[in-house]
Amino acid sequence: MRAVLWLVAACSIGALAIPERPAPTQTLIISGNYQGKLTPCGCTRPMSGGLRRLATLVTNSPGSVWIDTGGWVTGISRQDQMKAETIAETLGQVGVAAAVRTPSETAWGDEVLTNLESALGSKWLTTSRPTQVRDVWIGAGEGAVDEQASLSRWLEMKKPGSVAVWVTPKNREEALKLHGPQVVVYTSDASPEQAPLRKGGTWYVSPGSKGKMAVTVTLGQTGPTAYRRVELTEEFPDEPRASRAFAVYLDRVEGAQLIEK
Repeated sequence: MRAVLWLVAACSIGALAIPERPAPTQTLIISGNYQGKLTPCGCTRPMSGGLRRLATLVTNSPGSVWIDTGGWVTGISRQDQMKAETIAETLGQVGVAAAVRTPSETAWGDEVLTNLESALGSKWLTTSRPTQVRDVWIGAGEGAVDEQASLSRWLEMKKPGSVAVWVTPKNREEALKLHGPQVVVYTSDASPEQAPLRKGGTWYVSPGSKGKMAVTVTLGQTGPTAYRRVELTEEFPDEPRASRAFAVYLDRVEGAQLIEK
């Protein structure tokens, strides 16, 4: 009898000693709006940004969910197309989870768009083409006539327990009118905010412009828990795959004599 009581007591103590498992977390990395800037830029040194440094940020964050907001180039020249192809190849090789297809990428027509999608690994994100990446439900408002209506329909398709992330082409003021998801990513030509804008349980964030920065958002079971803006400085060395893609781009530009032209 004493042995039985001892066993019950030991089991009870053991049960109390087992620590509670922490809630699973995931990290979003949000980039985009490069505006044709593949390399670090700025008026003074040290200059920030560049696709090769961004790729290092991603590779140093295993298990993260990388979302790119599009806006790769600002024109439709042959060199702009080469830049877009280089970006698509880099994003596809390094492992982007979803990239938004904007007018910046669709301007060349279906043939080029198909090549870009192939390089990306079929990761285009449109209003009619959302995606689920583990516990993150990702949608985009690009091309929506009534974006809030599209967003609401998209939320109805979300799996229980998923965190909803919506990418809008709108600026900060217009994005703040959207409601429903846990995270809204908006477009901005300014630097990312020091802290996320918050309204009604939604965090509003932007990666800024010219690829100088990226932002990360840590997600818990019910939504975002932490935010960080990351300036892509010299502390991020060039990532090898992105470096190879950039070297091919330079060879193509030289071969086509685009600088002379």
